[in-house]
Amino acid sequence: MKTTTKLRKLINSDKLTVAPFVCNAFHAKIAESVGFGAVYMTGAGTSAERGFPDVGLLTMTEMVNNAKYIAGAVDIPVICDADTGYGNPLNVQRTIREYEPQEWQESISKTNSSPRNGGSSPVSRSSLRKKQCRK
Repeated sequence: MKTTTKLRKLINSDKLTVAPFVCNAFHAKIAESVGFGAVYMTGAGTSAERGFPDVGLLTMTEMVNNAKYIAGAVDIPVICDADTGYGNPLNVQRTIREYEPQEWQESISKTNSSPRNGGSSPVSRSSLRKKQCRK
């Protein structure tokens, strides 16, 4: 069964699903081996594993590559942190395109600005990001 179908079943289930945060393929394999039905590739964990704070220093390419390793190591859904989408609305659209070919299940696009400034972005910018995500 495709992992996207597995995720859809988990989401539509009446049971609570916990997807533990993982920052690499090894942690994902452990989560899968103890029975978790999905994992969440955390941006904070991925940054920390590389020695950086979670302030948007990793590139989209670094995050996508990490997601490839994780998704290739397990047979359960991998939910990926797409951070802020790495720039303007067009960058958000590209970020989603980069994650899509691998059948990764979801990407979470936060609406605060990049680089991070500790606050939320204006509604208009947030709305543009959401529109690009829907495309």
